[in-house]
Amino acid sequence: MKKIILSLLVLLLSFSFLHAQLVFGDSVPVRLSYMDGERIGSNNRLDWSVACFLEYANFDIQRSQDGINYKSIYTFQADELRCRQPFNYTDIHPAEKSFYRIRVGDLDGRYYSSKTVALYGQVKGFDITSITPTITAGEAMLNLSSSTSGKVEITITSATGLIAKKISYVIKKGTNIIPLQLIKLQKGMYFISALNSEGQRKTSVVIKN
Repeated sequence: MKKIILSLLVLLLSFSFLHAQLVFGDSVPVRLSYMDGERIGSNNRLDWSVACFLEYANFDIQRSQDGINYKSIYTFQADELRCRQPFNYTDIHPAEKSFYRIRVGDLDGRYYSSKTVALYGQVKGFDITSITPTITAGEAMLNLSSSTSGKVEITITSATGLIAKKISYVIKKGTNIIPLQLIKLQKGMYFISALNSEGQRKTSVVIKN
């Protein structure tokens, strides 16, 4: 009897695991694995690649001037063979500061949005484009776009105003990914503040669970 119960339990767990794999794996069967951008003359160029398990995938390139309100500027479809190759797109009508993201999905309308990339013209500045994940038990990635290279000071402050950590980084022009180690911090909300050498400050939020 015990052997039968054990066998049934193993079978049930195996089925549950397989079902979870199918459901989770099918939820977003195409994802962006890489995305970056650069200013070339007066144009902005985006480069990206995907991991795709579909016969066809839809792409929607979106642009924003404030990082909040996005509009589609180019859409297209690619088959599985094309998706194995890297993609690029050149925006010949960018603003002085443009935020970009790419939505990629399947034919049923399920979409995944990429990280955000900010590109600059003559205007100088930088932006925290995202923190991923926003809720973490250990590490998060701070995505930062800058019009120039230089130093930034990252300050991690608790919701009560206590400074938990300060870190200095040298960033490059364009997109930067900065790891944030939060595993030793207590649970709660933290403000991530970035200060560049020109005195500009940007702030975002992460939750340590």
